[in-house]
Amino acid sequence: MNLSIITRATRFLVLLLCVIGTGTTLAQSDETPPLVDMLALIPDDAAVNENFSFVDYRAVTAAREGAATITSAEEFAALNAGESPERDLFWAAYFGIRSGPSDFLSNLRLVAEGMLEVTGIDPFSIEQALTYGNPPGMVDVYVGEFSPAQIAVLHSLRGYAQNTTEGGLTLWCGNEECDGMQMNIADRNPANPFGGNLGRQQSLLVGDDVVASSASTARLEQMAAAIAGNSPTLADNPDFAAAAEAITQEGLLLQAWFIHPAQIPALTESAMAQTFGSSLNIDELKALIDEMTENYLPIPPYNLLVFADTATESEQIALVALVYHRVEDAEAAAEVLPQRIENYASVRTQAPLTEILDERGVTAVETEVYDGAERAVLLVRLRAPLASSETIEDSDRLTASSMVFNLISNMLFQRDTGWLAISP
Repeated sequence: MNLSIITRATRFLVLLLCVIGTGTTLAQSDETPPLVDMLALIPDDAAVNENFSFVDYRAVTAAREGAATITSAEEFAALNAGESPERDLFWAAYFGIRSGPSDFLSNLRLVAEGMLEVTGIDPFSIEQALTYGNPPGMVDVYVGEFSPAQIAVLHSLRGYAQNTTEGGLTLWCGNEECDGMQMNIADRNPANPFGGNLGRQQSLLVGDDVVASSASTARLEQMAAAIAGNSPTLADNPDFAAAAEAITQEGLLLQAWFIHPAQIPALTESAMAQTFGSSLNIDELKALIDEMTENYLPIPPYNLLVFADTATESEQIALVALVYHRVEDAEAAAEVLPQRIENYASVRTQAPLTEILDERGVTAVETEVYDGAERAVLLVRLRAPLASSETIEDSDRLTASSMVFNLISNMLFQRDTGWLAISP
């Protein structure tokens, strides 16, 4: 790969794209992007700094040409009843998902078979989802077309009690205390993504087009107040709003992680020792840090970091977005980050980051500064071709979608993100 680093400092232009073979357009439409709509559902609370990720299930299959778009559990069962390119491409697309509610995705086959009967919700009526917070206060939020009446019948049969919240939503409680924390392995049911893996009777917040679940009823009540307009939402948060606006300018947004800067470890002995434990002794740590920080320029502190996965008709684009108060700071970071990417070596594998990107098919790394109304956003685009529809050599498997996004997500989970540290 001839890895080109292209630096620009201009406003984004909306990119109008063609219609792909499945009949689904990847153009940026005049409608509000789903992520932006969902931010208006989420309270602006410190919990979102702990863990916040979004996925658009409809976009995931739309971006994989030839993949079946499933809208019901019945369609899913028919798709999996036999072999077909549409089925294989569907799974290749879904295997690229690394965000959103984990219980829903990890148990998808069981959820598809039993969720409707247990909860009254067809899993494939869910169009987008997000999750925020950490256990046991994690909140899973789903948007789609739901039947509150059907949900009411099945939850009533399971002994849930119905309550009305602010804004007229319904809060379903699994016990008199409305406490969803209690686990009961005897009641474990992986087909129920609302705590079923742990046998919990989690509370459920229900509207016509939104369902949220959490072991923490207080979190759901907080969300109901935000939806009712009685407390600020993430749509009112200038950092989240600017990031969402910036990452939805080109192509179709499939998934995203929103990351507090505190989750990016500094390149210090103490931080590295915490990350890698006893796998490196102190001398090895010092040598590694010295090597990594040689000619290592600092970047201005950023307010928010986002990893995003987007697709056009011809490319997958993994985005790294840094949100700043001032456009001058975003431009200063744009001057430094390309050099860091060129010089960084993975702490986990010691392989140069450019070689790792090359293996994932990255053809260009671009930086661009989006100057929004209240915030500036530095975008680093990692461009690569869409995943092939051909099977992997000596295999009957297809390459999963979103391989570049998965790479940077794995680096985040492994704390191998020194190239994004504010300073050595």
